Amino acid sequence: MLLRFCSYNHRGQFMRDPLLLSETDITALRDALERAPRTKALLRRLVE
Repeated sequence: MLLRFCSYNHRGQFMRDPLLLSETDITALRDALERAPRTKALLRRLVE
């Protein structure tokens, strides 16, 4: 599995900028990971 972090602008266009997250994004990300168990398992390996 390959995990790519990218960002999109408010119009939905792909941006070549680094993905920046604020504390307010954490809850939404956690909710999204509940629907993506393979990605969640891969990211969990970062902290184990």
